[in-house]
Amino acid sequence: MLESPYRSMNIVGKLSSCYVTLVMPRDEVAWMLPEGLALGPQDHTPPGTHPVVLSFSHRYDVRVTLPRLLLPGTTYKEQAIGVPFVHAKRDLCGGRARGPFLYVPRLFASQILPVIGGWLFWGLAKQLGRIREMSFGPDKGANGAGAEAPRSEKNPHETRHETGTYRVFPPGDDAESIVSLSYEVTGDFQPMARVPNHEAILDVLRQPLICCQPVGRGPLFSCADHENDWERAQARPLHTTTRIEDAFVPGLVVGTYRSRGLDMSPLGSFQLRAPFKLTLPHCCGRGHSLA
Repeated sequence: MLESPYRSMNIVGKLSSCYVTLVMPRDEVAWMLPEGLALGPQDHTPPGTHPVVLSFSHRYDVRVTLPRLLLPGTTYKEQAIGVPFVHAKRDLCGGRARGPFLYVPRLFASQILPVIGGWLFWGLAKQLGRIREMSFGPDKGANGAGAEAPRSEKNPHETRHETGTYRVFPPGDDAESIVSLSYEVTGDFQPMARVPNHEAILDVLRQPLICCQPVGRGPLFSCADHENDWERAQARPLHTTTRIEDAFVPGLVVGTYRSRGLDMSPLGSFQLRAPFKLTLPHCCGRGHSLA
């Protein structure tokens, strides 16, 4: 008999993701949480503030692991906003665990299947979005602009890009983006464990997801473990400019946010590439991260 039945089937794949951490007023961040969840203690940002993590991701070869069944992988882009160090106000299924968790108030995906799956099975507030990702190499064209180097759909890690942009639009609307990222590469990829200041962000990314069931609305909560293979993970620092152009979740403040690289600042910006695994939803007291 399996000790953890929910681990018998997982979503697996590879990701290339840019991470930006915003330091926001704690009272504003609290508006992002549903009834039943509250911000917990943390010491990564100054008193009266709380970290909010934005990821701009390219996920590829994403597939379901099922015994004796092979399903084709899929490639898509995804943008997410996450609130770490979240605690439940009441006891959750599975016993003692009340946090800390990572709550995701909104995710945008470029394909409909990940949206439906996240909404129906995981209780994640996913929405379909039009996502445009552009990367520019070090070579200069005749007009002085960077030569465009579109990312490979099969493997977005093949080419080192010096600068890039990532923009999220609502479906069918190209007029204004919802959120955008501009980045400049400031270092080479190296094992995550060798990147300066990596401990603080690992403290965030290792927290289990807490999700609202059913269909992202509640009132019940489930958890899932999003696990990156940290032994194989590589990262490089980025200088980033993030523009929140629409307050697409309550408490999110419209504005422009600039960040130095992770090598220069704890919770600084960086690009991560790693294999990942997402477990099925389970009782929050029985997950791997809090066991």
